[in-house]
Amino acid sequence: MNVVFFLNKLHSDVTREEYERWVRSVDYPTAKSIPSIVDYTVARIEGLLDASDPPPYDYVERVVIQDIDSYRRDLADPRLDAFKQAWAARVVESTAVHGTVVE
Repeated sequence: MNVVFFLNKLHSDVTREEYERWVRSVDYPTAKSIPSIVDYTVARIEGLLDASDPPPYDYVERVVIQDIDSYRRDLADPRLDAFKQAWAARVVESTAVHGTVVE
């Protein structure tokens, strides 16, 4: 199983409530329309496991994909341009990594 993780930090003027409303109404439906995505979830980061410092990110996205080449090809589709702009208006910083689940 192939997986992509996005660690996202919101713009300072975007509230968690607004972002989560957008995730439910726009992000999840858009992900379901992308052929290479098998499963997609967004989780709110509430803290570091072993420290009281604030976490460096606000949300983590877990994207289960068919394969990385298909996923990259799907993300390059111009029909996703407006979605990408809406996402960038909410997310100021994102780190994306991909790999294979160890089974």
